[in-house]
Amino acid sequence: MIATAPVIDPLEVNADAIALATTDSASFLRGYGKINDPILGTVNFEWWPHLDSLLQLWQLNRMVICLKARQLGVSWLVAGYSLWTAMYHPGATVLLL
Repeated sequence: MIATAPVIDPLEVNADAIALATTDSASFLRGYGKINDPILGTVNFEWWPHLDSLLQLWQLNRMVICLKARQLGVSWLVAGYSLWTAMYHPGATVLLL
C-alpha cells in the first residue's frame, strides 16, 4: 500500500506546514505546486494517484528510467521534485535529461 502525503492548504501557512513541505516532497508539490497552462494561465498542480508511486520509486532508487506516455503529469512532477530537492537538500546534484 502506498502512503499518500498530507495536503497543505497554502492559505493556512504556518510553521507546521512549512516544516512538512521542507521534509516531504509530495506535500510540497500538493500544497505549493503550480503549472503554467497556455489557455488557463497559472493553475494548481493536479495530483493523480499514480504520481505517489512514481515519486516513491524516485526516492528509493538512485537512477530510474521512465518510459511514459504524454499528459500524465510526469514532466511536471520531475520539475517539482527537482526544485524541492535543490531547495531543501544543500549540495544535492539535480540532473534532468
